[in-house]
Amino acid sequence: MLVFVVLVAAIFAEGDGGILACFAKNHRVTPREQAILSYVAQNTGNPRISHELPVPIGTVKIRTHHPFEKTGTSNREEPLAAFWAE
Repeated sequence: MLVFVVLVAAIFAEGDGGILACFAKNHRVTPREQAILSYVAQNTGNPRISHELPVPIGTVKIRTHHPFEKTGTSNREEPLAAFWAE
């Protein structure tokens, strides 16, 4: 599992290029939501994400929830599975 998380984190950290950009475009995930998902892929909790970005924790929760809606998923693991399924 750790290797999976590290690999996904590396792909999500690519920024504007590669697989993430295509996935984000297909699901209309905004750049800020991509940033949030990169932290989610690294198994980072909302308080840490809030501190790192820095944005209010409520914003983190909303920006985490929106990609779930856009990808038809409901928890932190499912967007990663959807990402790999494409």
